[in-house]
Amino acid sequence: MKETSVVQEYNWKTALFERILRLFPLIFILTIIPLIVRVYPYYANLAQYPWFSPDDFQVDFFLHGKNTALNIIGIYMLILLALYLLMGSIEKRKPWILIPVAIYAVLALASSIFSPYSGHAFTGNFEGFESIWTVLVYCLIVIYSYYMIRSATDVRILLYSFSVGVLILTIIGFFQANNNNPLSIPWITNLTIPSQYQEALEGVVEYNVGNYLTLYNINYVGVYTAMTIPVLLFLIFDFNALSICLPFFDKAASIEITKFSTSFLKIKRSLIIASCCSNCLASLTALSISMSDIFDVFSI
Repeated sequence: MKETSVVQEYNWKTALFERILRLFPLIFILTIIPLIVRVYPYYANLAQYPWFSPDDFQVDFFLHGKNTALNIIGIYMLILLALYLLMGSIEKRKPWILIPVAIYAVLALASSIFSPYSGHAFTGNFEGFESIWTVLVYCLIVIYSYYMIRSATDVRILLYSFSVGVLILTIIGFFQANNNNPLSIPWITNLTIPSQYQEALEGVVEYNVGNYLTLYNINYVGVYTAMTIPVLLFLIFDFNALSICLPFFDKAASIEITKFSTSFLKIKRSLIIASCCSNCLASLTALSISMSDIFDVFSI
């Protein structure tokens, strides 16, 4: 019996380590990368264009660091995918589903290669450090997630990790809304300055007042919020997550929570059906309007 328990404990620890190793890059992308702020001085080499400032020297705070971290994680994912493939541990799934992703990656790479400004496409530049490598990493994330997310538990781990990142950004946003930007705290500001620039920039770097979190632009905050709301709603009404807490309540409370969850699931199904019907109706309406416009054009 003792040997059996030891084997079971070993298997459990091995499975846990494998899951952490497999989900780490996705957790890092969802939770850590949006929080990265790093000072990056550079020359844009765009002063020859009339629409750019005569001063070529620029300093980036929010984009280059995130892009660099994402590319490093992309290398990690590529190596891990290759190892799993060599070990025969890749899940057997339908690869043809990923054909559109592969086509997009090939076209994006070809566009960068044949562009008259391919240098900028491969390195990124002012206000756009998302180079072609970043685009390819986006495609790799889709492929990696398709093969490496293997259960509903994996999905929940990723969603709850994402919610931790959302909570941190919410706290930062709360303080920024009250004109107390956490990025302006001296020791946090110093953390964002690379060591080679510490002496020159310490006390010089200042972060503006505004509700941009660590995402640089208020528009990015809006997009991030729009993507966050559905995930948070799912987590709030996730019956399986609620069921984990049931043992901590008394019997009557547990029954009420179970009833609420069951009734909510029925309401959610009804809302999904209603949403599908409304979407179909909206699509048909848009199609009819488009067709009437086409007929109007041809009748002129």
